[in-house]
Amino acid sequence: MSRFVAVAAAISLVVSGIVVGALGAYLIWERPARHEGRPGMWPPPGPPPPHPPPFTREMESRLNLSDDQRKKIHAILEDSREKADAIRRELRPKLESQLDATRKQIAEALTPEQRKAFEEMVSEDKRRADRFFLDGPPPPPFGGPPPPPGDGPR
Repeated sequence: MSRFVAVAAAISLVVSGIVVGALGAYLIWERPARHEGRPGMWPPPGPPPPHPPPFTREMESRLNLSDDQRKKIHAILEDSREKADAIRRELRPKLESQLDATRKQIAEALTPEQRKAFEEMVSEDKRRADRFFLDGPPPPPFGGPPPPPGDGPR
């Protein structure tokens, strides 16, 4: 009986391979030619269309802006973005020096073992640490901040 099961499994494996191969060949070769006259070739994906930022999309939809208004507002926002970037470039050195001072103060409050672990944490994930210190901590999860330790449900 087990020999029968093995032969049946082998035959069904071969048949399923033939079916999958035929389906794959159909999808590749019988697909309507749409790319440079080559049969079955899919066109390369194009770049995604540019999307305005969410606030701009909301303004466009809620205020029912004309094309002229939309162009003027986009120009205003682009100018504002450039000015804000200039301010960020100007303030970045001050923020970074404050960040370095904060890290130094934290390191001084730690034991030598903790300091070593803290320095490893900062060097491993400097980008996340910079974002935390420069942008502030992330907002609390939905429902407000967690209760202090020991004040949980009883």
